[in-house]
Order: sequence, then structure tokens, then C-alpha cells
Amino acid sequence: MTVKILIELAWRYWHWFVIAALVVIITALSIVYVQRGYAIDAIKAKHELVLATERADYESSARQIEQQNYQGVINAVNQSTVRQKQIADKYDSVVVINDSLSDSIANIETSLISANRSAVIDYTKSVNGLFAECSTQYLAMAKSAAREQEEARRLREAWPKR
Repeated sequence: MTVKILIELAWRYWHWFVIAALVVIITALSIVYVQRGYAIDAIKAKHELVLATERADYESSARQIEQQNYQGVINAVNQSTVRQKQIADKYDSVVVINDSLSDSIANIETSLISANRSAVIDYTKSVNGLFAECSTQYLAMAKSAAREQEEARRLREAWPKR
């Protein structure tokens, strides 16, 4: 008898059973939908993390490359400064040698003045003047060439290597 009553109640309230079943199905689907949304959010968060990590790695390597290039330029400039100092020292020693030669020629001229005729004196003066002019121009040219060579070397060494 209880089974018969249950069947009658089921026939009478079948639409409530359908509604309850639909509510259960809709609830289950909404739970699945929300879980998938969380899964998508988790995937997006993981993707953002990977992107941030890659970006940080890229910026770090770019900074390292920039630092290496900067250090290369600094080293090249420091080495250039040392070489310029060496060039200046060599130039100063050449000037001293040049002055010594000029003094020697002047001494020779003085000794020729007292010992020889005026033609020898004129010749010595001409040679001395010519030598002084040539050595001055030669020193200026050598200094300029050394400066240009040093500038080219500094630029070549400072240029980033691949």
C-alpha cells in the first residue's frame, strides 16, 4: 500500500520532481562552471607568472650586457688614458732630446764662429734654423698622429663585441 501511495504522489507532484532534478542539474553545472573559471584563472595567473619571470630574466640579461659594454668602454678609456700618458712622456723625452740637439748645434755654431769664416757661420745658422723648423713640425706631426692612433684604438676597443 505504501508503494501505491508513493506512485500516486509521484504522479500528482511530478513537476516538482522535475523542478528538483533541474535544480540539481543546474547547481551541478554551475559548480562545474565555477570550477572551470577558477581553473582558467589559475592558468592565467601561471601564464602571468611565466611572463613576469621571462621579462625579469630578459631585463637581467640586458642589464648584464649593458654593464659588460659599459665596463668595456671604461676599460678602453682607462687604457687610452694610460697610453696617452705614455705618449705624453715620450713626447716630453723627444722634446728634451730635441732641445739637447739644438743646444749642441748652437755650441757647434759658437765654435765655428770663433774658428771659421762668415760663410760657415751663415751655413750653420741656416742649418740650425732649418733643423729647428723641421723638428718642430715633425714633433707636431708625430703628436697628432699618436693622438689619432690612440683615438682610433680607443673607439675600436670600446665598440661592443658580439
